[in-house]
Amino acid sequence: MTDIIQSATVGQVGLAKSYKNTFKFGVGVSSLGLALMLIWGTIRKATSELTPEEKAELIQAAEDESQGSVVQSDRQESQTDPHVDRVQ
Repeated sequence: MTDIIQSATVGQVGLAKSYKNTFKFGVGVSSLGLALMLIWGTIRKATSELTPEEKAELIQAAEDESQGSVVQSDRQESQTDPHVDRVQ
């Protein structure tokens, strides 16, 4: 667009003035875009979620931990109870 403005005005106002016109047009359009973003542009707060692989790893770790604590509690009971046979 600025190229059209520059080439259309170069014959009437001269080369320097035509470049100034294109610069003013560019600044104006950029300012308009910035103003529109400031007024209506909203940026939501970034959130993150776990990937499916990470969720599966956490579930597996929780299951392993719960199974490990059951095995450990069974071992503790067998060590404290003299009537339970020790299996190793």
